[in-house]
Amino acid sequence: MDHSGYIYETIDRAKETIIEEFKNKNKCILEMHPTALRAKMITRFIHNQPIALKYCRDQTDGIDLVDSSKLKEMLFSLNPNCSILRSNEEGKIVVELVADQSFWSGASIVVKESIPLVCVIEWMNVSDKN
Repeated sequence: MDHSGYIYETIDRAKETIIEEFKNKNKCILEMHPTALRAKMITRFIHNQPIALKYCRDQTDGIDLVDSSKLKEMLFSLNPNCSILRSNEEGKIVVELVADQSFWSGASIVVKESIPLVCVIEWMNVSDKN
């Protein structure tokens, strides 16, 4: 008797249950949306600016996450290559976002609250491959 269909159905239901419980248990999910939008704007800006992308990669040895102090250092630098980043409207908005402590507080909450969900999803993906 083949139980693989049942197992996959159970895993799918478990994923849905975990995600729903995570949403219900953590009211900060609703607060994540504005922070996620701001983070996306910053990320998009960095990836669209070769100078910023190179700087971030150099600072992190190619790892995607960059320390907030390094990001601030880049955006507020007097270096002409870096000052060009804040010369247009998008750059000015990103500078304001990076300087806003409430963004970093929200980002910290998002990371802390998301880690359990990410761990479960990673575990399920590994289980699906086996």
